[in-house]
Amino acid sequence: MIKIFQGAFQAVQSDINQWIEVYNPKILDFKQSMVIMEHTLVILITIHYEEARDKSKVSYVLDKIKR
Repeated sequence: MIKIFQGAFQAVQSDINQWIEVYNPKILDFKQSMVIMEHTLVILITIHYEEARDKSKVSYVLDKIKR
């Protein structure tokens, strides 16, 4: 399978970290491209991966708001 991330550097880095944390893919290969548009650096990362065999569910726990 292929996953594409694009945007500003910090946004892409955050998106990839979250994607890896949640889906735990087996990454086979990746390619990176950079384009400068006016004053913004746009990153395009294409990742070739296999889905993890372990299909355990991810759960999120929210702390109660302290007043």
